[in-house]
Amino acid sequence: MNFARCIALAWLALGWPLAAQELTMSAEEHYQQVMRNPNLKIEGRVTGEDFCWHAAYSADDFVRAYQAWGDTAWLDQGQRYFDWLEGLMEKAPDGYRG
Repeated sequence: MNFARCIALAWLALGWPLAAQELTMSAEEHYQQVMRNPNLKIEGRVTGEDFCWHAAYSADDFVRAYQAWGDTAWLDQGQRYFDWLEGLMEKAPDGYRG
């Protein structure tokens, strides 16, 4: 059994969602796929539970893929995603975002 199939079976056995294309997709390609989510397309202020649900849906994919494959490109793309999310936050009265 090849390595990708072993990872996929372990992933699914733990109950994690996994699309077939994610076995061959690069970290950059996955980031682009996540960013194509129409529910993340916003104009103006970002508020609301719906946005948060959609933003969180793929948030842990990057760490899980790094843990599975050991490729730090997944962490780089995860950082890129979180930086984008943080950039959407408004500043609180204490001067911090969130």
